[in-house]
Amino acid sequence: MPKHSPNIPRYFQRTMALFLENIDNPSRNAINETCRPKFSIVKNIFQSTAMPIKDYNSALLSTVAQQGAGLVNIYQALTSTILISPSEFALNDTVRKATSYKFNVTNIGNNIGIYEITHSGAVLATGVTSNDDQLLSTPLYSADYAVSHI
Repeated sequence: MPKHSPNIPRYFQRTMALFLENIDNPSRNAINETCRPKFSIVKNIFQSTAMPIKDYNSALLSTVAQQGAGLVNIYQALTSTILISPSEFALNDTVRKATSYKFNVTNIGNNIGIYEITHSGAVLATGVTSNDDQLLSTPLYSADYAVSHI
């Protein structure tokens, strides 16, 4: 996996400050102001508006282990009019064998919304070969991802 830049936490702190400033978040010195959103909602907005990234030299999306929710998109986070809950799913996992998942889309905007749901699978990183319990030095990547039926 690629190593992340030490600037990422600083970048996200500044992105979060910009986000909170633009949604009229109360200042640290404010007393008895309760308009600060719950962290779970802010996390939800950032996860559901992030932009997925492609695997290096590939048309497939990078593994979730590498990219998380994707690249932060502050403009989308600030202009989002929906909450998707939950904002993350554990798919194609050897521990969780669920065949279907449910989620809610909540319109937090002022207008009626029409939504189109799509799915793009990310690559699967396999750390062992079949019939061998020895970990590989470099994972094998394949397009063996979860499929959506909407």
